[in-house]
Amino acid sequence: MEHEYCALIVDGNLEHRARLRLAMRASLLFPTVHVANSLQGAERCLSEEPIDIVFIAMREDGKAINRFIKRLKQELVGRDAAYVLLLEGRRNSVEIARTLVDGADAILIEPYSVESLHTISRLAEKMKKERSRVRLQVPLRLLVREIAAQLSQVARLEKSGASASLSRGVLQEMCSVLGELDQETRSLYFEVILDVFPELPATHCSVHVPTYRGVSQRVRSNYSVRAIMAVKEALVA
Repeated sequence: MEHEYCALIVDGNLEHRARLRLAMRASLLFPTVHVANSLQGAERCLSEEPIDIVFIAMREDGKAINRFIKRLKQELVGRDAAYVLLLEGRRNSVEIARTLVDGADAILIEPYSVESLHTISRLAEKMKKERSRVRLQVPLRLLVREIAAQLSQVARLEKSGASASLSRGVLQEMCSVLGELDQETRSLYFEVILDVFPELPATHCSVHVPTYRGVSQRVRSNYSVRAIMAVKEALVA
């Protein structure tokens, strides 16, 4: 079963908008379709409601459109959307290739068809998942490094006979975050482990523990808490 998507059409031409909406209605993929006459209007719409696919007619300045797309991909309101350029059939392949290089995710050429909208929707779903994976990799890498550091800290302190209760508590809290990961994110976590662990320095568990170990535990714990918060924020983003 196909997903359903919220779309935004950015086109000042009422007739062209109507033709695209007609194809969208026939595809049964777009129960919600917003329209905007300009890039400014599109940005307002994106700030008001999550949009899955933004269709932008190539009627405005191409450089302005490319700047708009690149900026919105970096912002919370537009980072998960797919940006599709609407081109008229007479556009040649050189122009199409140039526009794609400049930031758009895909193109849709008139006449619009149900099949092409299904292809675009699958692309949007794939890109949303990929961008989410890329964003999660950063906090997950931080979490993996902090778990490894806390394990090393606990082993070093306990081997010396010092108290490791603070580090143990933080380690348990970090590991509890793993239970909140869905199957796809957990799979990504294991990929990150395989990527990060070879980069970690070898631990020799020296019995020497500096006299400032209490401060060291607190400092290490602060790093770990930041890692926990980073992952939780990424999961709800």
